[in-house]
This record gives sequence, structure tokens and C-alpha cells, in this order.
Amino acid sequence: MGFKKGHSGNPEGKPKGAKNKVTIALKERVTLLIENNFEKIEADINKLEPKERVQAIIKLMEFVIPRQFKQDGKLDVDFPNEKKIYISIDGKDIDLSK
Repeated sequence: MGFKKGHSGNPEGKPKGAKNKVTIALKERVTLLIENNFEKIEADINKLEPKERVQAIIKLMEFVIPRQFKQDGKLDVDFPNEKKIYISIDGKDIDLSK
């Protein structure tokens, strides 16, 4: 029985980007965990110091914002004191401490 080496019942192979059942089930469980604990997670993030809070939010953004192609530009983050947070993108300043 079985297939000859190099040949299978699916000569086209697994479609590109196809997820397996375990990946789909795990993603659903993690999504449910986050949805059921969102307020607690938000409260925990808000307890962080401003610099740590911005870092946590940036890390979380990687999971919800599609990855972008590299673009020319400059991003600076400045913490002149613990109550002020500024981000400068291509010379445009944004105050995140509000």
C-alpha cells in the first residue's frame, strides 16, 4: 500500500497559506481568552509606567495591524519625564501622554 516516493494522493500539495486544524482551534481559544479577559488585560496595561505601557501597546499592535513593507522615514520616541510621551514620525510630533 501507500504511495511511491515523490508521489501522493494530492499532487498539488497543501495550498499556500492553508492553516491546519490545530492552528485554527488554538487561534480560536486564544481569541476567546482575550475577549473574556479584555477588561483585566486593559487594567493591567494601564497600571504600567508610561514607557512600559507604550512598549506593551506597540507589541500588541503587531498582532492586529498588518505588517507593512519597509518605508523610508524616521521614528523617534521621547520620554522627557514620566508624564510626557512624544513620538515623532518624519518630524511630525505626536503627544501620547494625553
